[in-house]
Amino acid sequence: MIGLNRPLDTTNGVKLLGERNSGTNVLEHLLRQVPDLHLFPSLPMLTWRNTLGLHRPVSALWRYRAAQEETLDYWHKRALPHSGGWKHAAPTSDFHDQFLATQQPAVLVIIRHPAAWLRSMHRNPFHALTRVPTEFSAFIRHPWLCTERDGLSDRRLPDLPALYSKKLDGIARMLRTYSNSALIRFEDLQSAPVETLSVLGLPCPPSFELPETDLRAFAKDTLRKAETNRTVAANAGYDALSGPDAGFLKSALDGSPAMDLYPA
Repeated sequence: MIGLNRPLDTTNGVKLLGERNSGTNVLEHLLRQVPDLHLFPSLPMLTWRNTLGLHRPVSALWRYRAAQEETLDYWHKRALPHSGGWKHAAPTSDFHDQFLATQQPAVLVIIRHPAAWLRSMHRNPFHALTRVPTEFSAFIRHPWLCTERDGLSDRRLPDLPALYSKKLDGIARMLRTYSNSALIRFEDLQSAPVETLSVLGLPCPPSFELPETDLRAFAKDTLRKAETNRTVAANAGYDALSGPDAGFLKSALDGSPAMDLYPA
């Protein structure tokens, strides 16, 4: 795939992109260990404590989730020219015109094996805007609603694999048209962080400190050690799913660049 492990010019800083549960926090943790590397920020998390900072705080009294998402959409558009906005957004024409064309940063995208990604999304169902099934097979086949900042033309997708596919399509377009961009696989990063990032031309330290715990603020207490994470990443594959679920996922990704990145 064009842009896979492509060297980057980080003179003007680095913008990280990647879908939720794809390893963006781990990647950011590692890149912060690279001396003199500027990372453009993403959007902050919002909680009830931030109610007064919402775009329309009064509406949060009776529709907090909607007010929260509306605020994050607003903040994404506001931050786009300066920082590139939400790190989980698909690269859009606005992202190119308002951010890439003016700031000229390096863009580093991380992607995760679709089977492992679906499992992670299922463990974190709060990413959904509506109630979703608890059973995994039903969950991955359930319609998925998108926010404005997702950057997709469709706000309602038939299922989660469609979200993965459409985000990756947007990433592939950017990789073709913006030469100072690169894609890495989460599994490569976990297995060999120094080697994976050195290929990009980053001045990596002799070794990276992989996080011992989940870096996400909302993570549960049952966290894996870094060595276990590397083992899980190395074993990622469609055979981790049931036969029907694996067949459904492969069918949904037919024709997607995902099948070139993750054929097994």
